Amino acid sequence: LEKRCLSKETIDTFGICYAPEEWDALGQNLQSKLISLNLAEEARLIKERSGDKGGGYYDIFRERLMFPIRSSLGEVVAFGGRVIRQGEPKYLNSPETSIFQKGRILYGLFETAKYIRSEDAVIVVEGYMDLVSLYQAGIRNVVATMGTALTLDHGKLLKRLTKNVVILFDGDSAGQEATERSLPLLLQAELYPKGLTLPNNLDPDDYVKQFGADHLGDLIQKAGDLFSLVLSQWMKGYHGEASEKVQLCDRVSSVLNTIHDLRLKQLYISEMATKLEVTDHWLRQAISGP
Repeated sequence: LEKRCLSKETIDTFGICYAPEEWDALGQNLQSKLISLNLAEEARLIKERSGDKGGGYYDIFRERLMFPIRSSLGEVVAFGGRVIRQGEPKYLNSPETSIFQKGRILYGLFETAKYIRSEDAVIVVEGYMDLVSLYQAGIRNVVATMGTALTLDHGKLLKRLTKNVVILFDGDSAGQEATERSLPLLLQAELYPKGLTLPNNLDPDDYVKQFGADHLGDLIQKAGDLFSLVLSQWMKGYHGEASEKVQLCDRVSSVLNTIHDLRLKQLYISEMATKLEVTDHWLRQAISGP
C-alpha cells in the first residue's frame, strides 16, 4: 500500500486490510471469538478440508490484500482479495451468498454515493485499485464492477443517484469488449452513458499516477457519447460496402431496440445514417427487420 502511495485515511475509509498466509489464521481467530465456523463457511470465508488431512477448515483468502465489499447500508457482505506476491487468480472475490450477488452490488458505492449525487454523474471503473486510486486523487464520484460485467440491476442502482454515467474501463481488448457490453444495459436502464478509452492500454490507476488527476478529470469532462464510441469501434476498417452496412445494422439493432426514449433513439439513428451514408428512412427499416 505504501508503494502505491495510499494514505492511512484512504486505507481506513475503505477498510483495506490483510489476510495472512497461514492456512487457518482466520478460522483460528473466529474460534477464539466463539464465532461459529459453520457460519463462516456459509459466508464463504473458510472451507472444510477434504480427504485424509484430519478434517477441520482452511481459509479461502490467504496472503492477500483485502477489500471489504459493503452494501448500500454500509454492511460488509463480501470481500475481494488481491494476491500480494505471485499466484492465481490475481483477484479473488467472495463467492455469491444469500447476502452477496455481485450483479447487484457495486464496489465503493457506499463510500462514494454522496459525491455521485453532488456531481450528478458517476464514473464506472473495473477494479478495486482503480476506484481507490481515483478516490484518493480527488475524483470521488466513482464505482467499480469488481471484474464482472455491468448488469441491468447495476444500471437501476445507479439511476437512483444520477442518470449521467461515464464508462472508464481499461484500454485493452477486454476493456473494450466490456465497454461494448455495457452500452445496451445502460440504455435499457434509461441512463445517459458516455465512454472514455485511455491511451496506451493504461488502466485508470496507472493513468492518474502518470499524468495526474487534473489531466484525467479533463478527459472525463470531454468524454463522448458511449454509443458514438462503440459505433466507431465497430466501424474500424469500414469501407462502405453494402454487406458491411447490413452487418452493422444487425449488430446495432439490439442496442437501439433497448432504448425507451424515442427522441434519443432517433438521434442515434440519424448519427449512424450519416456515418453509413444512408437515409434515416432506410436505416429505420433496416433496423426494424424485413
